[in-house]
Amino acid sequence: MDQDVPNSLYTSLRDLGPYFIGEGEEVVKALFKSNLEVISLLMEERYLEKLTIPPHVKIDLATKEELTKITGYKMHQGVMALGVKPPNAPLEELEGAALVLNGVIDPENVGAIVRNAVAFGIRNLIVDTYSSPPYLRRTIKVSRGALFQMKVHTTTDLPLLLKEKNAVATSLSSNSIPLASAILPKEPYFIFGREATGIDEEVLATAKLRVKIPIDPIVDSLNVAVASGIILYHYRAGS
Repeated sequence: MDQDVPNSLYTSLRDLGPYFIGEGEEVVKALFKSNLEVISLLMEERYLEKLTIPPHVKIDLATKEELTKITGYKMHQGVMALGVKPPNAPLEELEGAALVLNGVIDPENVGAIVRNAVAFGIRNLIVDTYSSPPYLRRTIKVSRGALFQMKVHTTTDLPLLLKEKNAVATSLSSNSIPLASAILPKEPYFIFGREATGIDEEVLATAKLRVKIPIDPIVDSLNVAVASGIILYHYRAGS
């Protein structure tokens, strides 16, 4: 991989193609513990003593004021890493349960869901092309680096992928089973969809089981990240 990558990438909050930005001390430490390639660091000098930096990683030092000028906003922590995205994980490498995102477009929700998944023992993430890209800077930050522990597969045909899987859909439809009484299959693929419209019908049709979290009818639905935490805790507690 070409190491002469411009620092201008640090200014972007968008998807960076083959690269990604990890921001904050905890995220950078998590990145160094992973197998992902790190190209460079942009940081305040004080982090030289706080981080164990591999010798091949380029280091650019800057003051807090200079970092604000480079990034365009005031950083809460003065350290960022530029890394290389891993290749799309082959499906045959996804062993065990998986998390599936169908049209989840808020990067903060994606990051929170990923953090929940890793906390409850799931290391596989499947996203469709309608969902927010998982390697956005904000997503990584909200996940607190948990994304680096997951194998990520992006698909253009989610219904086909799920056809032979033990898919479990979260749905408030009348034929959904309350979570507390649901018997989850072995190695489930948990599907989470848009908050406004839910899971696409063609994706929902692949589910072997539909579950719901009973809530007071005065509230129409739970935040998708909150719902994922409840469901994944139930899964982990029963496994």
